[in-house]
Amino acid sequence: MIKKRRLGLGVTQKELSKLCGVSQSMIAKIEAGRAEASYSIARKIFEALDSLAHESEPKVVDFMKRKIVFCDVGDNVHDVIKKMKRKEISQLPVLKGGDLVGSISEGVLLENMDRLSKVTDVGEIMRDAPPVVGENTSRNSLISLLREFPFVMVRGKKGFSGLVTKSDVLGM
Repeated sequence: MIKKRRLGLGVTQKELSKLCGVSQSMIAKIEAGRAEASYSIARKIFEALDSLAHESEPKVVDFMKRKIVFCDVGDNVHDVIKKMKRKEISQLPVLKGGDLVGSISEGVLLENMDRLSKVTDVGEIMRDAPPVVGENTSRNSLISLLREFPFVMVRGKKGFSGLVTKSDVLGM
């Protein structure tokens, strides 16, 4: 089991040895079935393998959409609908003074279809802002957020750097 996980992570016995503080010869003996690992040695090896697995997991920066189309809280709803059609997108983050304050989607527009002739600004019908994560957020952490939200914004060092939707994760 140790060998299979180690090879799956692309790690040599020597590298694993350095990470967990167990001699390379002991790891070789355990993998070959010539030695039994004590509880403390097995724990060290599996903790090292777990940390490597977490590091190798895809990060948001690896699959996010880098081109983000925003709208402003004061934008006319009908202009935003045209923008969504033109850009072929189903949802937009909504900004106010550069800050993320909400989201607008085809679903929100459909829910408010009877009011669209009276509504002028996106701010009147927008939903809460989506969550914001860092570029190094793991795919698994992102998946749990996407179960609750239609998209997640990604913040880099210089502001918003991307956006991730459910289809971005499914396309991996």
